[in-house]
Amino acid sequence: TGYNANGELGLGTGDTTRRNTLTAMSTLNTSSKTVQNIICGGFFTVALMTDGTIYITGNNSSNQLGIGNSNPCTVLTAILTTNMNGKIPKQIACGSDTYAVVMTDGTVYACGFNGSGQLGTGDTTMRTTLSAISTSSFTNYRKVISAALTNAELLLLLEDGAIYGAGGNGNGELGTDNTNLYLGFVQMYHPNAGTLGGNKMPKSIIGKG
Repeated sequence: TGYNANGELGLGTGDTTRRNTLTAMSTLNTSSKTVQNIICGGFFTVALMTDGTIYITGNNSSNQLGIGNSNPCTVLTAILTTNMNGKIPKQIACGSDTYAVVMTDGTVYACGFNGSGQLGTGDTTMRTTLSAISTSSFTNYRKVISAALTNAELLLLLEDGAIYGAGGNGNGELGTDNTNLYLGFVQMYHPNAGTLGGNKMPKSIIGKG
């Protein structure tokens, strides 16, 4: 239910009419699938299926749907999996016009707008399909267990409680005591550092697209 000018409700081919009550999404491309989780971004919606496939619908002006082009979708559409190498999605985080996927092996993939370096790729080039994000320089064999996205930052929570972030940081969102742009990941917190008044272990991270 709600706003649907970009087809983010996935109600059917060409349907961009808002809804004021809960309405079933179209199963045109997903009739044999079972939805495990729904994640909402800025004017687009991502569905993770129980078989590990990802379907997406809505605005695609920044190629954030990961379908290889900038065409919008009004029904759930399978993303391109060319770069995923058979990896299985565990968690999905959405931002305004980006999304990130944490795989079961702890690797991270992302797609969409990257003008503030929020994909953590070391550049500001957008990605039109899910692309691997290099984390080897700071994870040191620690797995990434979850991700969160804001309008211009990507945050990663590691299994030992460390938090890393990349992106715009225009209002100090990365907690680095400055407003510097970070095209690569910077450590925001580690339990051993005690910056929160003791060895506190984060359970989750939350973003806002």
